[in-house]
Amino acid sequence: MRDGCRQSLALEVLREHGEIRISVLGLSMLPTFWPADVVTIRAATLDECAPGDVVLCESNQRFVIHRVLRNLCKQRDRLLITRGDALLHADNPVAENQLRGRVIAVQRRGRRSSVGSLSRTARLIGLILGHSARLRSLTLRMYCRSAVSSRMDPLRSVHGSV
Repeated sequence: MRDGCRQSLALEVLREHGEIRISVLGLSMLPTFWPADVVTIRAATLDECAPGDVVLCESNQRFVIHRVLRNLCKQRDRLLITRGDALLHADNPVAENQLRGRVIAVQRRGRRSSVGSLSRTARLIGLILGHSARLRSLTLRMYCRSAVSSRMDPLRSVHGSV
């Protein structure tokens, strides 16, 4: 119930203002997005989404943020084929009425950057992290430790690595 209310509120803000910022929770987009990254999403139509873009869709009353693999025209329907960067298989096709927006920026550890294309190396890292629970757990633990240490050292957060 509570998540449904949050999602409804986020969709209303997106419709009214054209942009929202939400925290990433899942692991399907590693290494592009890490848990607690904050993504900025701008309302978009299928015409505004191209392969390589990362989009917000609504599927089974849940938000899904995945990368567009291709646009597809099937009879009269226009669809997007998406997949998480750490996943092997594509998602079910996304219809225009499921598309909510396109990710335009990510904020990680106080730094904002645009969302770029996925390199082969990043894709390989994503696949490894997506399919090795032990390695994913170790990587997330190291990532969290580095996030905590950068918050504890004020010079590090202001000046980068010291």
